[in-house]
Amino acid sequence: MSITARENNELFQFDYDTAFLNAKLEEDIYVQQPEGFHVGKPNMVWKLNKALYGLKQAPREWNKTVHQLMISIGYRNLISDPCVYLKNSLTGKLILIGLYVDDSVISVHKSDVSEWESDKKKISKTYTIKDLGECHWILNIKVTRDRNNRTIILSQQAYVERIAAGHGLDATRTVSTPATPNDLFLPAPSEQTARLSAEFKVKYQSIMGELLYAANITRPDIAFVVNRLCQFMTSPQEHQLQAANRVMKYLSQTAHYTMTFGASKISPSVSKLSAYSDADYAECKQSRRSTSGCLVVYNGDIIHWFSRRQKMVVVSTTEAEYIALGEAVKELLWCRSWLTEVFGENFVGAMTVYEDNQATMRLAEHSDMISQRTKHIDIRYHFLREHIASKAIELKWVESKEQLADIFTKSLQGNTFRYIRDKIICKD
Repeated sequence: MSITARENNELFQFDYDTAFLNAKLEEDIYVQQPEGFHVGKPNMVWKLNKALYGLKQAPREWNKTVHQLMISIGYRNLISDPCVYLKNSLTGKLILIGLYVDDSVISVHKSDVSEWESDKKKISKTYTIKDLGECHWILNIKVTRDRNNRTIILSQQAYVERIAAGHGLDATRTVSTPATPNDLFLPAPSEQTARLSAEFKVKYQSIMGELLYAANITRPDIAFVVNRLCQFMTSPQEHQLQAANRVMKYLSQTAHYTMTFGASKISPSVSKLSAYSDADYAECKQSRRSTSGCLVVYNGDIIHWFSRRQKMVVVSTTEAEYIALGEAVKELLWCRSWLTEVFGENFVGAMTVYEDNQATMRLAEHSDMISQRTKHIDIRYHFLREHIASKAIELKWVESKEQLADIFTKSLQGNTFRYIRDKIICKD
């Protein structure tokens, strides 16, 4: 979306009809004849030549099938992202195709539309497709173009309103943040710790599944609390259901918030990749593990984020920040691989990571620094020093109030939460 907005490309969409039924099977699989339909002897079964919906290997076999099709018409897929296909057009520009099971979104320059139409005919001759024209909706996400400003806006407002209506939330009470400052692992002192009944456990799991989709696509402002609450899917308690309902209420009241691509004033010729990295020390009061947060920005557009509990207990804020920094560098390296595969060696320059802990920066920038406080850190977290030393990664200090990744590490309150939220998402 970021590339499409900046290059002012056309954005098309199509999907494959009954996609899995096109996939050939490698194994011998037999099925019973369905009730009401029978041919031959009473115990006769059918051998499948192609996949059916419901077979566990059907998605994999379909992916292999469509991959061969794309290769045959001149496309190649990325090593870093196998479901993204591209080719250089006759004019030297890129045609990009994103495949999600049987849905495809195509980004193509207006001068190459005729070439894409020719490729689309080749696809339709092989498999039946639905040509949906210009992309306006994809996977419950509304896509809005502003050609004059070269922006693309993604909105899940319709999705949020639908799921919120299904839970009958109290519309009279408003909330300004998705979570309270209370520890989500522990109930308030006055609350009971009884586990939810089977009925309410299913309700809790349903809410979290719905929230997770929004948190991963257009609503980074709820990523932290959703990540935390998802850790109780198998054995949720009453206070966690209340917390989930609060998130749903907040999401409902801010359903009009969107993600915008292309709004930055950075020149389209500059491929700028950066990240914000932060951690909250010993945030989990039960396991005493810290929380890592990361926000990845490409040309001013937010393209990735995560809120993640660290896998080990650390003994200082510096160590927690150092581990979070390593995780952020790994995300940047993957993004760089993606962009390098797409644009070739045109992607140059150091990637910047914004960090608000100066002790962590010193530890990362000095590969010969060893002390009693740091020599126990596992070698897997020291790899970032090599990338900093080679100038592939540049660390820059940012004051805490401008640390955008802070929203992924803890339950921020009031003005602090709203300040960061309004910097990373937009009001429609």
